[in-house]
Amino acid sequence: MAEICTNDEGICLPWWFEREVVDVWNGLMTRPPLRFRTFQHKRNQFDSRRRVSQLIVNNAALLGGSRKTDPDVLHERFAFILHSALTYVRNSWDEDADALEVLGAKYPITMGFWQFTRPDLQNLVHLDGLNCGEEDALAQLEQDKARRQEKAKIIKAFQSQLDEFIQKCAYTVGSDNDSNKRLRQVFDIACDGLADAEEQLEWTEG
Repeated sequence: MAEICTNDEGICLPWWFEREVVDVWNGLMTRPPLRFRTFQHKRNQFDSRRRVSQLIVNNAALLGGSRKTDPDVLHERFAFILHSALTYVRNSWDEDADALEVLGAKYPITMGFWQFTRPDLQNLVHLDGLNCGEEDALAQLEQDKARRQEKAKIIKAFQSQLDEFIQKCAYTVGSDNDSNKRLRQVFDIACDGLADAEEQLEWTEG
């Protein structure tokens, strides 16, 4: 279960923001040999917290979720990826470099957190993948997205078949005194088939 780190509006809480964003950025990116800019707030801390949470929700798909995913889960995933990605930058940094290059984009050593996370989080996901030994984490995300979309289509098609079956049964059995008995018998047969399918699924998992 994810740690509660957002308020009712989905905005990250102050303690989480300072621990997982500000301290992580300053601790990994501003100390030698790295010389990136210390974290700067957007007007005030609340605006910064709100913008970070918007960034997280807007990039939910890159974090392995969606806008419907629990915001605490998304924030927890972001915190992990941010720490992992910046750790990779720090451990692989060339002291003679004057910029960081990721996915064809160059980030000068004078950049700050907001420049590094604009316009999306693809660079962080890519760097996190490299830190975890994955050469193309973005491609794997796309494959996972395609898998989930296909799964949703399969479930939707099956649900449609079930709805059609129920409607057909309700219409076909008629409306005489024995109609409910016939309907129950047909549904019992269908439920037996579903039970067999569930047993097969459990066997497959085992």
